[in-house]
Amino acid sequence: MGSWESVVVAIGIILLFYFARRYTPGQKHPKTMKTGSRSKEETPALEMILTKKEAKHVPVKPAPSSQGAASLVMHPHSFERAKREYMHYAQQFSGLYEVLFLSCSGKASAQGREQLLKNWEEGIVGTNAPNFILAWNTIIQKYCGRNFYFKGNVKGKSDQSEEERILQDWLKILFRWGLHREPRGQIQLEPHGGEPIGAQDLNYYWVLNGEVLEEGRGKSQSLGQ
Repeated sequence: MGSWESVVVAIGIILLFYFARRYTPGQKHPKTMKTGSRSKEETPALEMILTKKEAKHVPVKPAPSSQGAASLVMHPHSFERAKREYMHYAQQFSGLYEVLFLSCSGKASAQGREQLLKNWEEGIVGTNAPNFILAWNTIIQKYCGRNFYFKGNVKGKSDQSEEERILQDWLKILFRWGLHREPRGQIQLEPHGGEPIGAQDLNYYWVLNGEVLEEGRGKSQSLGQ
């Protein structure tokens, strides 16, 4: 048998073996893999592990509380910028400081407290100072779950206790920014430089960085008290 015949025989044997394997009864054809979609059960274990690890770094929004109020904390840099903005506009709120103090001391009617809240909010919004406004809204969000107390919120205002807490928290922030209240008494003397007549007239000065923002007059008090 020549070389050519040997090659033909070899090819024939190979083809015979191939068709014998392919068409043997009980032998299943290999299924082609679909690349379009996979069920969850077909997801490799390693892929599931990576997914869980990555999920740890995904920020999740906290679910709103049952009362709908959000507790916000200003970033220290934003708080410091809000302080500088307030110092720039502090003089514009002259006339509201002593009233704010008296309201926080329980010496204001419900109507007067509501009007005070409105005056402060209108003045703050009127500055267009973003961090200063954010400081105010942080308190409003804390107690009311919304931005601004009046603006765009005609309905659903807070109750009396919430109004008091809003004003108290706002006064605390102003104190943290350097605002303070100084009582300065003027003693009434006898004519011709005699002894005190027994009373002093108290004035309250609201001071920021040595600058008097407001002067509020208090009641005369006996020197014996």
